[in-house]
Amino acid sequence: MQTTEFISNGHELEFDVNLHFEEQFLEKIFTKLGIDPKVEIESITSNIEVHWEFYIEMRSYGIKDIGVYATKIDLDFCIDYYKNMDNPDGWLSYINIKMNEHIKDFEIETENSNTFAGNDKTTWSIEDVDIDFKSKKITVYF
Repeated sequence: MQTTEFISNGHELEFDVNLHFEEQFLEKIFTKLGIDPKVEIESITSNIEVHWEFYIEMRSYGIKDIGVYATKIDLDFCIDYYKNMDNPDGWLSYINIKMNEHIKDFEIETENSNTFAGNDKTTWSIEDVDIDFKSKKITVYF
């Protein structure tokens, strides 16, 4: 099988990143960083890189299969939050968190709607990425 490696960045390509995590997950991170875990979060922005491979599976009679699969995820968060709950107007603050340590044991699944057999579509690109912190699973949709 021959493969070609690619890296897609969420800022360069337009695909959605859907984050699913329990409230306790952010509370643990905030507490570890010395931030009140009960702060009001304004927004969470993710910066993601998806490492993926395009493959061609050959047989003596020709091409058996063509497809893609994700191999690795690099993830950072920027969390905007209100530092002072009594006066949130002027107290917006932010933190950047490197998430690779938190997702290193996550299972990576690929959902590929562009299968070679019976499909004349000739391009693959990432459409969505779901990151579920409860089930420890990342699903990349092509």
